[in-house]
Amino acid sequence: MVTLRIFVVFCFFLAGGRFIAAGEGPFVTDRIVRLKDGRNLCYREIGNPDGKLVLYFHGVNSSRLEAEFIRNAVMKSGLRLISIDRPGLGGSTFCRKRTICSWVNDVEELIDAIGCSDQCFGIFAESGGAAYGCVCAARMPRRVSHLAIVSGYAPLDTPGVEAGALDTVIRLVARHPNIGKAIAETNERKIHRKPQMVIKALTRKWAAVDRKHIIEDERTYRVAVANLKNTWSQGGDGSVMEVELLRNHWGFEISDIKSVPVSIWCGDADTIVTTSMAYYFHRQIAGSSLTFGPKEGHATMSQNYASVILKRF
Repeated sequence: MVTLRIFVVFCFFLAGGRFIAAGEGPFVTDRIVRLKDGRNLCYREIGNPDGKLVLYFHGVNSSRLEAEFIRNAVMKSGLRLISIDRPGLGGSTFCRKRTICSWVNDVEELIDAIGCSDQCFGIFAESGGAAYGCVCAARMPRRVSHLAIVSGYAPLDTPGVEAGALDTVIRLVARHPNIGKAIAETNERKIHRKPQMVIKALTRKWAAVDRKHIIEDERTYRVAVANLKNTWSQGGDGSVMEVELLRNHWGFEISDIKSVPVSIWCGDADTIVTTSMAYYFHRQIAGSSLTFGPKEGHATMSQNYASVILKRF
């Protein structure tokens, strides 16, 4: 088994870091970019390689495979979507010194590496990825053509913002990282043996519409399991750091976003990201638009509205 894995990795790099999953055709590709500091940044490309560039920033406790949830909409859109593993998740190298603001540097290096240094790009920022989408819009406004904040998680304990169902867990993990790491690594072992048990446990506080969709829709369930296996492939350090960064001050102000068009999307049945979080982003970002999905949850919002959201790019 080890020999086979080494052979597969060797073939991956021999092909220039390009991997096309069986049966998925030429428009789903995994690649690795080597950053200046020696770290690897792994991403999945979906869609038209000649289309307008859109970066997908996944949620917390997730990975680049999260973009598979909206793959069909991307394929129909004509866009070139690049979904990136953040450091310590999936195939991207862990970095203890990273911050939310340092993500801007990683993005700039990736854009240069894929030959798009002279292009503007859109950002589809999902859930906890909202922080990373916002910092890019604030720090590199001339490069970002549009930012879509989808089920975006607002800074914790913001006055006037109703708490989400996972706020308590986020505080616990941020306060006791060893506990968070142990939980993540336990789930990593279980996801290979008893995936349904892990999925049910992780979605216990999600809206009923989300649980039903993830557990009963065969393709969505398979993507969810594959995504979690990829997320924890390096252990629990990456997941814990994601929570710690989300819990603390983000290092910039959301109101710093001045000239980038921003659309905000939220399901009104979402228990993880409350509607007050969407209103918070809307108040902080002048000129932003706000759309609520009737009876949509945290996961179903992006999937059911993907085609509409992608038209903004």
